[in-house]
Amino acid sequence: EVGKIANLVVSTGPLLADSSRISAVFVDGEQFQVAGGEPASAAGTWSLTTNSPQGAMESTLTLLQDGTSLTGTLASDMMGSTPIRDGRITGRRISWSATVSLGGNSFTLTYTGELSGTRMQGTVAAGEFGSFPFTGEKRP
Repeated sequence: EVGKIANLVVSTGPLLADSSRISAVFVDGEQFQVAGGEPASAAGTWSLTTNSPQGAMESTLTLLQDGTSLTGTLASDMMGSTPIRDGRITGRRISWSATVSLGGNSFTLTYTGELSGTRMQGTVAAGEFGSFPFTGEKRP
């Protein structure tokens, strides 16, 4: 019923069995990260929008995932295509960096965010230029 407490534990078998693992915990409808749980699936192509003081910047993030490690490329019309590095996913938390060239200068963008199904959101740190929010949607 609406307004009632709803908590849920999802496991791979009987909750108290030695071989069972807890894969998800929901408290009041909000999912919490389970230590040692499987990471979310981030592999695929994502459309990203970064909101900077100069306006929205569209880019494409292509990710390959091996467990908690991420590799791939970040591409935009303004900055070209560059490989990502230090890509990680822990539960629903995701992070990666990319070195880009703009106006003859190179700088590192560091993305940190959280996945929620086919969407992600977070912050991109651009060194001395500051930090900006970004959102992303996974392409089918």
